[in-house]
Amino acid sequence: MSDTQADFLGGDLRVVVNEEEQYSIWPMDREIPAGWKEIGFTGEKEDCLEHIKKVWKDLRPLSLRKHMEELEENCATSKIKESISPENDTEELGNPQYDVVDFLSTGDHPIELAIKSEKKEIGMKKSIDQGYVVIRFLDTRGSTELGVRLERKLCVLGNENLDKLTGRIQIVGTLVLNDVRVRATADINLEDLTGTGHLDPI
Repeated sequence: MSDTQADFLGGDLRVVVNEEEQYSIWPMDREIPAGWKEIGFTGEKEDCLEHIKKVWKDLRPLSLRKHMEELEENCATSKIKESISPENDTEELGNPQYDVVDFLSTGDHPIELAIKSEKKEIGMKKSIDQGYVVIRFLDTRGSTELGVRLERKLCVLGNENLDKLTGRIQIVGTLVLNDVRVRATADINLEDLTGTGHLDPI
């Protein structure tokens, strides 16, 4: 959406949004262009821009966000290595019916967060802010890395703990593993980013 700057210098404006969940401002006395709609906020330019700043957290278009989520879920599935617990007996190791979803959905398992940044405190906070973490389950042969989209309302996070990397947090999120949608829950010690976790089919 664009127009001459003079149209936005004075008077009340309204905040509008399109189908891609991209926000803009538009004069009250003008008809809203096709593909855009009001969200119910009006005011001067500075007020409207401040409101947009508060509500428009992810600048990526909706279609791109959905595409990236699909890629992440597919990546989580493709990253599943040959995941057999070394503690299982030899009959289990050769069982073609072995299912990593069943295994990780039974009891708690040792895990660690896979952080790419050299400084773990930076990488940890970045992952939490982006709402996406990689959990590595350690008791499967070769380990199993799962990309998890966080469900923030279910997570137990402490800002002070995250800043200092002390104490414990609980992260909860979803992914698709072997064509099964699951919820991952992990209790994590922030000092070394290890802990326990499990899956729950949903």
